[in-house]
Amino acid sequence: MKLNQTWIAVFLLASVVLFGVGCGEKRPDGMPKLQKVKITLTQEGKPCEDAKIGLLPIGGDPQWSSGGTTDSNGVLEPVTHGKYKGMPTGKFKVTVDKSIGEGEPPPPNPIDAESQKVYNDYVASGKTYQLFQVIPDKYRLRDSSPLEIDVTEGTNEFTLDIPESVKVEVRSTGLR
Repeated sequence: MKLNQTWIAVFLLASVVLFGVGCGEKRPDGMPKLQKVKITLTQEGKPCEDAKIGLLPIGGDPQWSSGGTTDSNGVLEPVTHGKYKGMPTGKFKVTVDKSIGEGEPPPPNPIDAESQKVYNDYVASGKTYQLFQVIPDKYRLRDSSPLEIDVTEGTNEFTLDIPESVKVEVRSTGLR
């Protein structure tokens, strides 16, 4: 009797596992097969971390654009359609965007008495915060970026370098 209970338990567990595998999230209609892609981004030869990379199909369907944010080593394994790991084959224009902040960021806009006090204390402290763009404009815009990649079947690895840097103020708090 104990042997039958074991087999029933194994059968039920296998059924649950197989059912779970079969109920995976459905990919969007028409989505092409995705290839494994790894991009290493450097700026002036050093890893460019926290950069947002956009990968826009050249002459292909824009709904299959890919992208993501580089890690601390400047590495990105892009996702397509916002969540599917990999990219379709084809040529892609690469855009890069990165900003850095200096100072202490202001607290969120106050929504209640407690957060109003935190905000007022920040203003009274004289603290400032500035946001700077550190990627030259030509790399940030599709029409002017010289960066392109060609994704083929299989595993793809690319190293891209932005040979210059800038520091252009985008925004400051003005709470000085």
